[in-house]
Formats: sequence, structure tokens, C-alpha cells
Amino acid sequence: MFYPVIMAGGSGERFWPQSRKDSPKQLQALISDRTMVEETVGRLLPLTPEEKVLILTNRRYGEKIGALLPALPQKNIVCEPVRRDTAPCVALAAGIIRARGGEDAIMALLPSDAAIGNEEAFRRVLQDAVCYARLHSDTLLTIGVQPTWAATCYGYIHCGYEIPFEGETRFRTVRNFREKPNESLASEFLQSGEFRWNSGIFVWSVRAIRAAFAAYAPELAQAEEDFYQAERQGRLNDILEERFAACPKISIDYAIMEHASPIVMAESNFQWDDVGNWTAMRSYWEQDRDGNAVSGRFAGLDCRKCIIRSDGKHLIAGIDLDDMIVVQTGDVTLIAPARSNQKIKELLKEIGELPDAGDLL
Repeated sequence: MFYPVIMAGGSGERFWPQSRKDSPKQLQALISDRTMVEETVGRLLPLTPEEKVLILTNRRYGEKIGALLPALPQKNIVCEPVRRDTAPCVALAAGIIRARGGEDAIMALLPSDAAIGNEEAFRRVLQDAVCYARLHSDTLLTIGVQPTWAATCYGYIHCGYEIPFEGETRFRTVRNFREKPNESLASEFLQSGEFRWNSGIFVWSVRAIRAAFAAYAPELAQAEEDFYQAERQGRLNDILEERFAACPKISIDYAIMEHASPIVMAESNFQWDDVGNWTAMRSYWEQDRDGNAVSGRFAGLDCRKCIIRSDGKHLIAGIDLDDMIVVQTGDVTLIAPARSNQKIKELLKEIGELPDAGDLL
């Protein structure tokens, strides 16, 4: 059995002011007329029924996700009581899936807010990865993306040798994972041909991730066991608040992937983008003759290469703007050079200190 696990608990700060604490990036319709989480679930459903899809989020978003995805069983939208990063999220999901499908069930961990082009190709790769994980139940598997430019905003996977597989997808060993590089190192990675972007998509059997927790993160191994027993007995909600809060705050990359072996990478042949900030919208919104990516109402005189977002009611008008981000909502207007988009988180800290910050965050 195959259980997709969608991580949907992020705050989406880099898309402020449209993304807020109560309506983060994954609940926004940024690249189509559907929200990011709806897009994620939609591309998975040809592979698995709704009753096998788990969404792990936090309490702020559970009810809203349920309204967006009414076909999902309510018990499959699991609300984490506190933020504890991705490793505790995996332990929780593994415990639930083991109780429902057994140790041999295959789980795939996917972000809720990535953009995928050529969804048929995505499904073929994911299906082959699930098949590989089923045949090699001791293996942890990730999906790597062929770099198209020297990106400094993504982590990288250093590939090893190719592994024989009777299917369309190529599989390779993983030498190691590399953090987000500087420009020089990113160029070296691109030119070498030995590196892939880390998509943050993982596939493995429950048995494999339990063994990895036991070897490298015993606290999380115990947490998984507690979640399993509670789900099996129908009392997960009774223990979740206290037990999840007791988990260490750590990512699955640091807790497991940087230590475990063997790790195998499936080569993607689909377009992938983590849609990390406003500048990514250049790839999804229609551009005018001056290269302005626009969503909403805009009139510009001698404006070029700008990213413009309005709520559709207000007109954004600009003169002599070059490579700027302008985002207008009902209560906030953001204006910044595109090169400064990474400073939005710093700006939010300043806004948080205002006495009337309230719903602005």
C-alpha cells in the first residue's frame, strides 16, 4: 500500500503580505486558480485514493484544508500542536501509517507548495520510486532534480553510480547532501554534472524509516512507537499534544538523511520549482512586452522586469520602475527591489514589534 504524506504546516513568510499566519503560501492560489495544497493533492490522486492521502499541518490550517479538500477523510488531516520541523512530522506519519497499513506500507513525503510541470512524468517517477522502495524495503529514497541554472536557493544531492532498474526512471546512489551553496560553488555543481537539486520528496517503507530512526534518532523512534500504539488504539488525539511537543525540533535531513545508508536517488524528468519567493512568479504569471510579470490590475510607464500582484480591485500604477516587487493586499502594500526579496523575513520581525501588528503578520 502507498500512502502520500503532504507536509502543509509552513508559514510561507517569503510570500508576505499575501501569505499570512492564518493563510500561508500553501493555502494561496499563486500559480493557478487552485491553492498550492489542492494542486499537490490533485496530481497524486491518479496514483492513490483520497483515503490513503495524509496531510500533516498545524491547528491554524486544519479546518481550512478540510474545507478545500472535502473528499479527504477528516482523520487524514492531522494537526500538529506545535512546530517541530520535518523529522517529528515523519515519525508521526510513520506511526499512523504503520497502524493502518503495516510495516511494509510505502510512504512518500512531499511538500505542499512545490510547482510540478509535466505531471504525467512526475507520476511515473513517483510510481517507479514506490516500486523501488517496495523491492528494497531497507532503502531510503529521494528524488533529485536536474539543475537548469546555478541556483543558490536549493540544497543539492551529490550523485554516485547508476543502479539497474527495469523501468523508465534512472536510479543512482547518493554520495552526500550539500547545503545551499554560494554562487561559485553552485556553478561548480552545475558544470560537474554530478549534482541534482534536492526536491524534498522522499520515499521509503515504514520499516526502513523505523530502522533509520532506531539507528540515528532514538528519541524519534520512541515517538513513532508511541504514535503507532495510540493510533492503533484509537487515542492519538489524547496523546498528540504532549507527545509531539516533547519531540526534538529537527529536520529529516539533519536527523536521518545526512547519516543513513543506503540512500538512493530517483532522477526526475519533470519540471520542478519550490516556488520559494516572489521572484519565482516570473515563470507563472503572464508577462507584458517589458517583462513585467503581472497578476491583477497594473498600468506602467517605462517599467520593466517587475513583479506586480494586486487583489484585482485596486490598480497598481508605476513609473520608471526597474526589477521591483509590488504586492498590494487590502491592508498592506509591499514595495522592494527584487534582489532584496530574501529580506522579507527580516522585515516581518520589524513589523512584529509594532504595537498594532495584529493581523498584518
